[in-house]
Amino acid sequence: MTVLSTLGSHGSHGSHGSHGSHGSHGSHGSHGSHGSHGSHGLGHYDSSGLTDALITTRDGITGPWVLPGTTPAEHDGENASNLEKWSPRVRGAVIDFEIANRLAFTTNPSPPASPPDQADDMSRTAMLWHTGVPSGTPPSAQMFEIAKFDRPSDAFFKLQMKYLEHWAELRPDRAVEILEQLQSPAPFLASIAFMRADTKRWTMELLDTVIRLARLVEYRFKHSLACRRPNEYSPQVQPIIMTPGHGTLPSGHATEAFAAATLLLRLLKDTEKPPYCDTAYVIQFMRLAARIAINRTVAGVHFPIDSVAGAMLGVTLANYLYARSHPTAGQRMYNAYHFDGAAADDRDFDWTDVCDAAALNVKVGGGHPSMKDYKSGIDLGADQSLILEWLWKKAKSEWT
Repeated sequence: MTVLSTLGSHGSHGSHGSHGSHGSHGSHGSHGSHGSHGSHGLGHYDSSGLTDALITTRDGITGPWVLPGTTPAEHDGENASNLEKWSPRVRGAVIDFEIANRLAFTTNPSPPASPPDQADDMSRTAMLWHTGVPSGTPPSAQMFEIAKFDRPSDAFFKLQMKYLEHWAELRPDRAVEILEQLQSPAPFLASIAFMRADTKRWTMELLDTVIRLARLVEYRFKHSLACRRPNEYSPQVQPIIMTPGHGTLPSGHATEAFAAATLLLRLLKDTEKPPYCDTAYVIQFMRLAARIAINRTVAGVHFPIDSVAGAMLGVTLANYLYARSHPTAGQRMYNAYHFDGAAADDRDFDWTDVCDAAALNVKVGGGHPSMKDYKSGIDLGADQSLILEWLWKKAKSEWT
């Protein structure tokens, strides 16, 4: 069993530069790295000229050293409200650890019983778990399912090659979108719900949190399942962007887009304020996430089945994070799902086959045959996070 101990392993909490180190499309000025307070005139604080000026200024004004006459009050230890006092980068790291210290990952077989070229590729199964740790010294852990993946066969991926040729016809129309969507989906989400970095800073941090969670988990699944990219099956695919240096399933862009869309919808629904509870918002957000996912097939770097798997994982992770952010019975529950690659049929990606828009959950039955229940109604009980609850409440307060 692998414990996923930190979300910060992807390069300052933003692999390949996306999200700007905790900053969706620039919110918070890359969260504190040399310019987070640029609007207040402190953007050049670490310049050599200013450093020299501060030295000479202090020498000129301090006078004889005087011991402090008063002592500031101590901060309350382990108090979630302290998060607002920390820099965004530090706050992000604390939140990342809070999420990841409860995650575990298992595979079957582990490792394969025979070399990869001889192993049955249908036997590759990977599972994500929540590690429940009630109070106690030392704590005793209880495992809760989150997601299970069974790898499709190589023969199935070959069947899906026809969709790469079909979607390539849209490359001239979608090229600009594809390039802009290499980064965070936040600007596209913000075009549907009225979000600005200066007025929805906590919402942006919440969305960036779920995107970082999605990235950590998707990479672990990609590594375990080790599915080849489309251009490894045919020299005629010729992607219009650099093929990422990791496995194809699940699609990371699909995972992140559906995770962010689902969590934002949960947040808007939580406000109970019109018009954010309208079904029209659900449809637009889901269509947006689907378009981002499909654009990766248009670009030539993903199969449709990758987006099916990514959409399931993204929705599941968003609901898992929602449950961890809510101590109230009923809200602290989530469902775990199983992507069964052996049961998949050769169809194109359609978000309505995977997502239940009304329930903001994964659709099982009547949709994509690879979608299966893993375990329903998982109640995290007392194993809640005051840190995540704090962030959720801060984000919610911006919409009420």
